[in-house]
Amino acid sequence: TPRRVLHSGICPGRRFLLVPHDGGVLSTVRPGRNEVMKVPNARRAVVEKQKVKEYLLNPAHPDGAGKAAFFQLHGFSADRWQELAVALIRHGQSCLVVSNVESVFGSRYTVVGRLDTPDGRNPNVMSVWMIERGKRTPRLITAYPARKAGKT
Repeated sequence: TPRRVLHSGICPGRRFLLVPHDGGVLSTVRPGRNEVMKVPNARRAVVEKQKVKEYLLNPAHPDGAGKAAFFQLHGFSADRWQELAVALIRHGQSCLVVSNVESVFGSRYTVVGRLDTPDGRNPNVMSVWMIERGKRTPRLITAYPARKAGKT
């Protein structure tokens, strides 16, 4: 059956369609294919300790303080930073790509979906992954709460 296209566009070198998928979640598909887009080689995804402890869970970080408050509110802590790292890897492996941007540095993938959290509330989160040019391993760049529909 044909899919209802909500948006179409062109990322450098790639066309994409934004279509409804799995109960209202939006997914990116390539025209002419029936596959949803996920982060390539996600099984190899890497989340660095420094990224989690010194950025995402650091309330004193100038850019990460709001993210730290959000993740700590959902039960993550710097003492158990591995819990957030594992949850983000699973997020990158299982959730759908909503944006793919090619640059001179490589391919950047933005993923949106529910993040498994220690408190069980499992909020919607966006995570951003980079596969550097000439490499195959996705590396976490950042993660943050996904905006709710209708909010800017």
